[in-house]
Amino acid sequence: MGNIGSTNVGESKQLLAEEVFHHIGRQIIDGTLAAGERIRDVDVAEELHVSRTPVREALQRLERLGMVTMYPSRYTEVTAVTAETIAQSLVFAGYQAGIAARLAVPQITAAQREHVLALVNAMRAALEDGAGTSNARWAVFSYLGEHSGNAQHRTLIDDASMVLFRNLRDWVVPPSDRARMAQIYVAEPSAPMICRISSSSASMSLPPGPPARSVSSSRRCSAARSVLPWMLALSTP
Repeated sequence: MGNIGSTNVGESKQLLAEEVFHHIGRQIIDGTLAAGERIRDVDVAEELHVSRTPVREALQRLERLGMVTMYPSRYTEVTAVTAETIAQSLVFAGYQAGIAARLAVPQITAAQREHVLALVNAMRAALEDGAGTSNARWAVFSYLGEHSGNAQHRTLIDDASMVLFRNLRDWVVPPSDRARMAQIYVAEPSAPMICRISSSSASMSLPPGPPARSVSSSRRCSAARSVLPWMLALSTP
């Protein structure tokens, strides 16, 4: 791990903890650190040439996400992914994807909609591929989140992305459900429903007071006509 250039000691420590967090998280996601494996903060500190403080902070953050369990003054253990963990992650990801879509729909441009539709086509093509399904769905989800215009939601998803990747890395759409999901990806909902949902979504994304950007109802309907099918697909676990 290289040195971090910063004139602020507190900022430097925070960046170190962030790097350690992602380092350990990646090892858990790719299986280098398997379920049940023990992590000793002193070993990680030596490996990364950092003090034990950022390692402990990273492990505490991973514990809050449910990826490890810490046993004070002993060791930290990687948790297992259970059926319940997968089910909860699917529900969380589904709801958050729906929110991301509702926030982004009134704001994305025609060119951005075309880009997302291309991502959706890749998502549909990956229905029978476990890793491909997760990666393709995340590509759509993250793009919508980045264009949601909501910093709080982006922060929430950034923090949750690692545990979602870990918990859903081996999940695949059940064979019995693939035809239904494929239909959702290419569905064409009626205009009245589109406009109602789009208008409602736009109002949900704006706080009290003058909006930062005015979006006409006709544009909301046009945007929703393109995105509602895969919004439903994303929010369906």
